[in-house]
Parts: sequence; C-alpha cells; structure tokens
Amino acid sequence: MYRVNEGLMRKAPIFILAAPRSFSTITAAILGGHPQAYSVPELNLLIKDYMKEFMVQNRDVYFMQMHGILRTVSELYAGEQTMDTISMAHRWVRKRIDRRTSEIYEEICRKIYPLTLVDKSPAYTITPDRLHRIKKSFPDAYILHLTRHPVAMNKSMCKLEKGKLMAALADSVDYSSSEEIVDPQLLWHTCNSMTLEFMETIDERRKLTIKGEDIINNRVEALNKVCSWLEWEWSEDIYEMMMHPEDSVYANFGPIGAELGGDPNFLRSPEIRDGQLSKNNLEEELKWLKKGRRLYPHVKELAQQLGYE
Repeated sequence: MYRVNEGLMRKAPIFILAAPRSFSTITAAILGGHPQAYSVPELNLLIKDYMKEFMVQNRDVYFMQMHGILRTVSELYAGEQTMDTISMAHRWVRKRIDRRTSEIYEEICRKIYPLTLVDKSPAYTITPDRLHRIKKSFPDAYILHLTRHPVAMNKSMCKLEKGKLMAALADSVDYSSSEEIVDPQLLWHTCNSMTLEFMETIDERRKLTIKGEDIINNRVEALNKVCSWLEWEWSEDIYEMMMHPEDSVYANFGPIGAELGGDPNFLRSPEIRDGQLSKNNLEEELKWLKKGRRLYPHVKELAQQLGYE
C-alpha cells in the first residue's frame, strides 16, 4: 500500500501500540531488521496536532520525548548522530514549528520510501485523542497491539531507573487510601483498555494483537505471523536478519541531548538473549510495591481477555 502526496510516495506506516515495558522497543528493532522496513526511535509526534504544541508539551521533564525525532532527523538528513547533527535536527524541527505533526510524519515516511516506517511510541496509548489522531492522520496505517503480562510489566517498570517516576507522570497512582501508591498496573490497564477500544474502529485487515512474550519465546512462529499479516517476504535469511536488532543505527545511546528514544535497557544491551521468559500468575503478590498487594479485579479481567492466566 502506498500513498501519493505532493508527487511523492510513502508506504502505510506501522504503529506498535503497547503499554511501557511491553517489549515494544526490541519488537520494533526486530521488525526494522526486515529488508522492507525502517524502524525509528519513539517519534511521539502525534501526541499533538501541531509542532508548536508538540514542542511546548515536551519541555522540562518531558524533553526526553523529543529524543526520538531528533535522532531520526539526524540519521536521515545527516547520515549520523552526533552533537552537531542533533543541533541541526533542532533547527530542522524549529523550521517546521507552524506545521502539523502529521505533515512532519508524512515527510519522514516519504524520506525512507520505499521502506515501511515502524514506530513504537507508548505515549500514544495514554489518552484516546492521541490514538484517534493516528487514524485521522493515517487511515491506511497498520496497527500492531503488543501486550505483556501485567505482573511482569509492573515488576519491570519498578525495576527500571525512573520507572516509578514515569508511572507517576502518567497518573498511575492509587489514591484510594491515605497512603498514595504509584502502581504501574493502573497504567497497564489504561494503555491496553484504550488500545482495545481504539482497535474496534480499525479495519480487520489492518490490525493485529500479539503477545510480547511470543515475540521473545516463540520467535519464528510470531514473526512469521506478523510478516504474513503485513504481506512481507519471509525466508530463513530474512528471519536471520531480523534476529540482529543490535545492527540498527538506533540500537545504542544517542549523543548528549538525545540519548534515548527507547528502552534504556535495550539501548544498553540490544542483542537478543537466549532462553525463555518465565511465566507469571495473575494471583501473584506485587511484593515490590507493598506487602499483600495484588492485581485489581478489573486488571485481572482485562488480562484474561488478552489471554493471560
């Protein structure tokens, strides 16, 4: 599928929608290893309608959400990521400050044509307006809903440096008692419930839900399924190419001022590790949060709907 725009073409982009800590960074990098794809860091562009709003939103503590677009512009327009090219990327963004974010996204999609852009930006799943901006801006987009067991996501979020801060900034806080508790399971429920509701508005041909655990534990079957859905070529050689996410130009920390753009644990060690992920149980105690704390009933119910036990 392609779209003509101002005499130029682009492929329909792929949006990976997932709660934080749901294997979206490594999944995007794996898909980016396919010869028909180009995976970018978290662009976050469509959290707002206009670039001016986007830049205001991403000041101060949220500035890290700018890292992905800065690294992408540096790589695509300068062929490298250095402090000098990041400065260039800042100028590139400011020059487009009065344009719609969707126009900037279109420009990047056209820049990489004939490759298909793969974007994973967990920030899209926090509010419904961001999700519907995706559909309004790119009605031809493919939507991959990536899930993870809520207990595993909760634990991973709490282990991540500044993970609880990220959850707090997303208002993933239990206010039901005198002791306010930052609890990532609330963020897990928000992201997945909103994504499921959004997926109901998407054409069957353009949506797929898959467990992140399957991408890691059952790689051949899961990736074959994704490639078949996207009508991408599939072979043993292509699979081998996809098994080296460390080859991505974004599979490392960026220059000062644009270090991130994805999961810092992945950027620190992007190779696929051998071994299977351990299984989690919906009845497990979330002891890293508070003794006796467990999943809320509505979280368990949604997890079961997604096929977790």
